[in-house]
Amino acid sequence: MQPKKWPGDAGKTRMLGSAEIDKDSLSVEATGSVDEINSFVGLAANKLENRDVLALLRDIQKDLFTIGAELAGSRRRDDKDTQLEPSHVVRLEDEIFKLDNSLPALQNFILPGGSEAASLLHVCRSVSRRAERRVIALKKERIINEDIVKYLNRLSYLFFLLARQANETSGLEETKW
Repeated sequence: MQPKKWPGDAGKTRMLGSAEIDKDSLSVEATGSVDEINSFVGLAANKLENRDVLALLRDIQKDLFTIGAELAGSRRRDDKDTQLEPSHVVRLEDEIFKLDNSLPALQNFILPGGSEAASLLHVCRSVSRRAERRVIALKKERIINEDIVKYLNRLSYLFFLLARQANETSGLEETKW
């Protein structure tokens, strides 16, 4: 018995109502990287207990779906639920400010790791940085909401701070480089 032919077998895909595009296109790369962050955020959340952090991560996951929808080209002009707004970036900046002021100042680079939660948050950080690079590359091909680039830039730093907080909460010292 032969396997059935699936639509993506030829290396093409469709993104939310778009025409067929190559699976290795920048649009697919950027959207896929954002989706990957979202999956890792869900995994990291399973290792955390702080209700405030969990609520923040759920909000981030919703924002990442919004970003994915925008990158896939499904945003409607009149639909605020499918558009990242400056207020989303400001919310991240507020969280960064609070966390940055609550953690000891860094005097050295630190190695990613520590608790399982912190390690996963470091993965979220590095995948966020890749997603940001992919979105910037895509921006050279088409117009991208500037708030998406700003959001991803802030997001990677927020994950860094959340990883530090997770280690502090676990009583683990940061490993200096």
